[in-house]
Amino acid sequence: MIYDLLMKAVGPRPHLTIAADPKHLGARIGITAVLHTWGSALTHHPHVHMIVPGGGIAPGGTRWISCRPSFLVHVRVLSRLFRGRFLVMPH
Repeated sequence: MIYDLLMKAVGPRPHLTIAADPKHLGARIGITAVLHTWGSALTHHPHVHMIVPGGGIAPGGTRWISCRPSFLVHVRVLSRLFRGRFLVMPH
């Protein structure tokens, strides 16, 4: 149940929405997500790794839009979105 909630909370939709917003990137991105259930110390530590390219396809599909040199979307934006989604999900 927890793994399902975690994957739904971080699922691709919020990332796609943020990336499509012109104030963040203004492009359509791709995502690959992997659920890990153990940390490097072999303790139970469920978390999700996401592979996201450093940019995306512009509306209309005519060109590539690169992200800022240091990050795709600021971690604060993603943190707030994840926390808000997780807290309102039916548990």
